[in-house]
Amino acid sequence: MKIETIKVLLIEDDEDDFILTRDLLAEVKGGNYALDWASSYEEGLKVAGRGEHHVCLVDYRLGELSGVQLIRAARDLGITTPMILLTGQGNYDVDVEAIEAGATDYLIKDETHASRLERTIRYAVELNTERCRAEVELTERKLVELELEHARDAALESVRLKSEFLANMSHEIRTPMNVIIGTAELALETNLDAQQSRYINSIALAAESLLVIIDDILDFSKIEAGKLSFETIDFDLRSTVQSVMELMAERVRAKELEMTLSFDADVPAKLRGDPTRLRQVLTNLLGNAVKFTERGKVEIRISKESEKDKRVTIRFDVQDTGIGISENDQRALFAPFVQADGSVTRRYGGTGLGLAIAKQLVEMMGGTISLTSEPGYGSTFSCTGSFSKQPQSELTAQLTPQPNEGNLRHMPIRRGGLSAVSSAKTAGLRGINEPVTQHDVNQTKVSLDRSVLLVEDNEVNQTVASDQLARLGCKVDLAGNGQEALDALALRSYDVVLMDCGMPVMDGYTATAQIRRRENGLTHTPIIAMTAHAMNGDRERCLAAGMDDYLSKPVKRKTLEAIFATLFGNDHFPPTQYVAEVPTTIATTDNSALINVTCLQETASTPEKLRNIIELYLRHTAERLEELKTALHQKSADHVYAIAHKCLGSSRTCGMNAIVPALTELQRMGKAGELNGAADQFNVAQQAFKKLQTFLETYLKQLPA
Repeated sequence: MKIETIKVLLIEDDEDDFILTRDLLAEVKGGNYALDWASSYEEGLKVAGRGEHHVCLVDYRLGELSGVQLIRAARDLGITTPMILLTGQGNYDVDVEAIEAGATDYLIKDETHASRLERTIRYAVELNTERCRAEVELTERKLVELELEHARDAALESVRLKSEFLANMSHEIRTPMNVIIGTAELALETNLDAQQSRYINSIALAAESLLVIIDDILDFSKIEAGKLSFETIDFDLRSTVQSVMELMAERVRAKELEMTLSFDADVPAKLRGDPTRLRQVLTNLLGNAVKFTERGKVEIRISKESEKDKRVTIRFDVQDTGIGISENDQRALFAPFVQADGSVTRRYGGTGLGLAIAKQLVEMMGGTISLTSEPGYGSTFSCTGSFSKQPQSELTAQLTPQPNEGNLRHMPIRRGGLSAVSSAKTAGLRGINEPVTQHDVNQTKVSLDRSVLLVEDNEVNQTVASDQLARLGCKVDLAGNGQEALDALALRSYDVVLMDCGMPVMDGYTATAQIRRRENGLTHTPIIAMTAHAMNGDRERCLAAGMDDYLSKPVKRKTLEAIFATLFGNDHFPPTQYVAEVPTTIATTDNSALINVTCLQETASTPEKLRNIIELYLRHTAERLEELKTALHQKSADHVYAIAHKCLGSSRTCGMNAIVPALTELQRMGKAGELNGAADQFNVAQQAFKKLQTFLETYLKQLPA
């Protein structure tokens, strides 16, 4: 940067030296200098502080003070103007002292001529200009870095908020959906005529379809937020694929399609990976094939793509004889929110997210997904997945002698039991030693007669779960904590253990780990987590502890029924008892935010048991709130967490919506050890409980005696 006029400040107490300096600058050829004079230390420091000059010439002697002191004082004040010290004679120590004080250079008066003075001034000005430019660049760079840091923090916060939003969205959406589905289930268990049954069944089917769409949207959002987790566990490939076919069997039967399954002989059966995510991909591909096929068949082929010592890549082909997809539409089919054309959405429904989610999941499994299709002649979706092999992995083809036919028609069969026929066309299952037997879909239902150990410290939840299990034909023993569960299992075996996670004495995680150590791989008791913990990572923690599955409270009877059907291979349960219709229109208005009456009614099989549960809940919660008050007074975060968790579990089980948010926050505060604001949340919980008391007392009066 070229400076037209260089402004120079001379700080000098001798007027003769001022005149000499003025004359020297006047001798500079082509120079353009403007010289100002400050005749004292104080004046010089004051004028220099204005920042109006490009350079300061400072005499070494300024009365009783020195120019070095002035330079040091100027630098302490933040004055950055270049300063050149003028000395009467050369003195090395003075020169060093001046440079250390912050002088840019120094000149000896008797040896200074016009050209030297000019060079020294210009050098100081140019040096300062470069310094200023570097400072500006550094400042700009720091601003950019700061902006990037803020952008990164904002992105991380956005991800956190998105994850939190997803959790809240899942809860908020599922709450009314559970009411719709639960109410429909209850209605279907009452005495209805044929037309009413069709109407209500339509409501239930539509609600289930909506739940599938909601799950797609939430899954896609989790993938975008990087919150979708994968687990690595042992699984059987054949069983996983068959479970997907079983899920589709009713749709296949309804459309009178043929569904076939074939495994290549060299495909390993025992793998390690995430069977849930694999099942999700195959369910999407097979579901689409069935959805878009009106006649003909759907075929699943499993083959080996490649294999190494410890890993294997499996190829899955799903072929149908459906409507097919044009070449133009194929290009964007794996993009989110895309379907072949608008008429597809109108005719078949869906979000257009299924294949986008499947693609993401396949890529997260180290594989690829592709499509070949011709309109009117069907489609073939192919995907691969990379899995670890279990030690001493057996081959699918080695389980039983192979029939001669290349493709066998496979329909659902359940381990250890019989199943209703899901299609008019069935054949023996490859790799299964038991024969497939055909049965009438209206066969008489039989009891499971299974033994269950219910490990739960909450009396309300014990009562509710015991009644639900009894309605499923199960024999139930109770354990109040993990240690009692270990003691019970030491005396006898159970078909299944329902394990709460947060309990005194010994929690469910520790108890499960000890059970697995005792079994030492020789036996395996199914253990299902049944807990109020429903945050991201809770399911993974349960599975890591050795549990087989995970249920978050409130647990519906139908959910238990499905879990037991998967475990025991029998979905035929005794005729369901149901609560007689109870009037729900009472004095309180807008009860939906206060209590989920449908959820409450599902906790019991008779009005008498429902009455007992309500009375037990009121007594139990009143006691817990008193304990919570004491824990807050003592500032005991651990006790706040434990009590809030226990009270939250029974409140969720009974559908007490009004008190759940405050208890959830108290549980979080207790777990984090931060009780600031906990007293306010406790007051909210108390007020909510008072409203619940009023509602439930009125509700009890309307229950049949």
